[in-house]
Amino acid sequence: MYVCISIIGCKGFWNYDAVNVIRLQPSKVDRNRILCAPIEIKDILDTENVSEMIEECKKRNRYALGIKR
Repeated sequence: MYVCISIIGCKGFWNYDAVNVIRLQPSKVDRNRILCAPIEIKDILDTENVSEMIEECKKRNRYALGIKR
């Protein structure tokens, strides 16, 4: 199974790192489409592996938005 998150129509929206409450660093999304590479989940019955791969997919999407964490 493959998991992928893509965001279409996001140019101009503000994003910020909600985890970093000490120093918020908002920025604007500079592109209209953010397409992230799919993550392969080899064994969908292994719940731990599925959870790890979903977190990896979310992490890659945050990086694409410019959020470092």
